[in-house]
Amino acid sequence: MLRLRDSKSGQKVIPVGKSALAILTSQPRTADSGLIFPADKLGRKGIARSHFQGVDAIWYRVRAKAKLPDVRLHDLRHTAASVAVANGASLPMIARILGHADTKTTQRYAHLSDAPVRHVVEGLADQIAAAMSGVRARAT
Repeated sequence: MLRLRDSKSGQKVIPVGKSALAILTSQPRTADSGLIFPADKLGRKGIARSHFQGVDAIWYRVRAKAKLPDVRLHDLRHTAASVAVANGASLPMIARILGHADTKTTQRYAHLSDAPVRHVVEGLADQIAAAMSGVRARAT
């Protein structure tokens, strides 16, 4: 779990998948703080080591290296929601993953691609055709 002390909606806990956790745990930690993503924070007593404070500078480098100059972090949230809904996850489950209090917000994030929609339509059509002919279709 990723525990955020402060976010747009206050404190939150975000589930992290095993593959992401493996990447995070393999990263070197700073000797003085044990942080994976340290940041130097300027305070009254000078510069002090603090926790990670933002992603902008890193994200610009990642986008450049991946040759995806227009991809925003927010696009990744939409993609995650869309993949989850295409794999059959419920809107309340996706809302929890994204930290949404209301599934109406999640609906705006979760877009289905044509392939899973076609798959469901074909399954429905097969079941209806089988029912009309008196034959029981196999469930999809």
